[in-house]
Amino acid sequence: MKGEQKLISVIVTAYNRKQYLPYALRSLEAQTLPRDRFEVIVVKNFEDPASDEIIRRNGWKFVYSDESHQSRFLLAGLEEARGDVVTFLDDDDMYCRERLEEIYKAFTKYSNIVYFHNNFWIVDQNDNKIRPDSPLRNSQETDLIISTSKLRQPVANVGLCRWEYLALLRQDVWGNVAKNSSSIAVSRLVIDSFKPQIGPVNLGIDDAFFVYSLLTDGYLYITLRPLTHYRVHWESFDYRISSQRSKAFNPSALLQEARETLRLASTYNKLAKILPTECECNTYKVGSTGELLHLYIMPLTEVNRLEPMISLSEMISFMKCSSLRSHIQGKGFRYYAYAMLRLALPVLLHAMGSAHLKRLAYITASSLNVSG
Repeated sequence: MKGEQKLISVIVTAYNRKQYLPYALRSLEAQTLPRDRFEVIVVKNFEDPASDEIIRRNGWKFVYSDESHQSRFLLAGLEEARGDVVTFLDDDDMYCRERLEEIYKAFTKYSNIVYFHNNFWIVDQNDNKIRPDSPLRNSQETDLIISTSKLRQPVANVGLCRWEYLALLRQDVWGNVAKNSSSIAVSRLVIDSFKPQIGPVNLGIDDAFFVYSLLTDGYLYITLRPLTHYRVHWESFDYRISSQRSKAFNPSALLQEARETLRLASTYNKLAKILPTECECNTYKVGSTGELLHLYIMPLTEVNRLEPMISLSEMISFMKCSSLRSHIQGKGFRYYAYAMLRLALPVLLHAMGSAHLKRLAYITASSLNVSG
């Protein structure tokens, strides 16, 4: 019911990484929301005196898991969660002091909220702010509350759902509503409805929770206020985007990236299949193909041995959808040509099998964001 007191479950996950966890936990100690309105469950696979002391003195719950699979690691915490609302905190991120209070206000004021997302500050390894991820300039908009049933509706003759059509038109508002799990909160209804689907997701859990919420009747609550510190550092997943050039000559790093690329392509493919069929040019269908194309140009012997994973019809669909999405954004012929480059370059180089050309193309394509 509206106004009824709720409990928020905060699930903190830390796998093989101790360095930043105490900072994440201290950000929870500093929350302005009264302690009786949230619980904390920490899932990790190690002991650490600094973190363990924070967990002990606050009476928080600790769950040990050595499961390397991302969503199954998270499920160990979900099994213990009692909250009406579930939110997440990666070990290397931090909450602003008022984040849980803002989540509590949103879910209490509007009883049918199924998904909450806040903007976030991108910070470096020393917590120095680099920038807010998606600043909304020259506008008074701060909070948006939108029906999921309306967002699921297809836009006539476009091949996109309404939510994504809006995202392409207003990247400043919608560009990152599925990004960074530490900036997401979902209702218990979403967790219970999609629990079987959560388990197979091995990367991209933030995208998965967004899609599951979109498919649940209710409302999305999007705030442009930055309430999370999203840390980018040498161990983080997003760091690979900013270090492609140096890794082009590092086989072990490339193998790790290839594995992550395959996992992300798999997640995107799963999500694309459960979205309405009328939304055929959705970001996850395009993204799945794009990730596989990116894989093809990696200068790795293992990649050269792969059987083709993209059919001709999928490549044609990728080209059509990429050009359509660029057209909606008003980017014209240059971006249509760019979409064709994204399609042709990886496939041709994979077929040619030239290690030197692939190495050069990998560096070039990384700067062009071929898989994006």
